[in-house]
Amino acid sequence: EMAGRVTDAVSQRPLARARVILSAAPEVLAVNRVFLTDADGRFHFTQLPSGDSFVVTVSKTGYATTRSGETPPLYKPVPLTLATGEVRDRMELALVPHVWIAGRLRDADGTPLSNGLVEASRAVFENGQRTLVPVADALTNDRGEFRVVGLTPGQYYLSGSDPAFFGAGDSTGLLAYPETFFPGVLSPDD
Repeated sequence: EMAGRVTDAVSQRPLARARVILSAAPEVLAVNRVFLTDADGRFHFTQLPSGDSFVVTVSKTGYATTRSGETPPLYKPVPLTLATGEVRDRMELALVPHVWIAGRLRDADGTPLSNGLVEASRAVFENGQRTLVPVADALTNDRGEFRVVGLTPGQYYLSGSDPAFFGAGDSTGLLAYPETFFPGVLSPDD
């Protein structure tokens, strides 16, 4: 069994009605379990099988989503192991109030781009290599405006693209239309 409490990382107050999702490899847990925290921020999952691939994901409107074992945030979580008969009942998960990025996406001639895709990515180092990992996205409205929400405070690479050109081509085959990174460059290094 797994149980614990969800709090606001700034005020330390318990968070009621936070969504706690317990997932694992399909051979361990066939379907995800979901629990809404009570008034004291508590959650409780019972009748769990043993296994070594459990991940607890917590979300609530106004806060950045967090997963158990993320240190620092946005790195792959370390899966939890639960032995037969084990009770893990003191889990503490703190949610950080989210931040957002808002703006407007325009095409090459300055026209607002509707239904454009804007992605916020973080740089993650794995095996000595820097990789950009998308962490949130948004589609633009009819005025080209977007608001990417649910982000933890930090540095992001912002890119925009037109999904209409994903997989587009002509008689010679696929054509490549690169995404553009803020402030209007083709490479995140720029």
